[in-house]
Amino acid sequence: MGYLTVHFQAAMERQIARKRVLLVCSTGIGTSHLLKSRILRAFPEWTIVDVISAANLSQVLPDNIELIISTINLPTVTMPVAYVTAFFNDADIKRVTEMVITEKLHHATSRVVEI
Repeated sequence: MGYLTVHFQAAMERQIARKRVLLVCSTGIGTSHLLKSRILRAFPEWTIVDVISAANLSQVLPDNIELIISTINLPTVTMPVAYVTAFFNDADIKRVTEMVITEKLHHATSRVVEI
């Protein structure tokens, strides 16, 4: 049982390691680039697909995006959204990590139930 737990944890960490992310801020400029830099420092394997304003969100095709990270509320979005501060501090890193893990666990559990 312990071996399975370690194997499952390793698989989860690999899933966290690679993400295609969309950044959404109020204007899509200025603090967005600071946020992008800090996210890539915390998660160097991630790909930031784009940095946009909330007004341009409807123009984005969700096919190549796994996660949206936003500094503002996005009530109409159906994709997973992690809300963070513009400074992307340690609490934000923890929140994003927990969200990604929870999302993967939910997805894995759903797949097991289907089997």
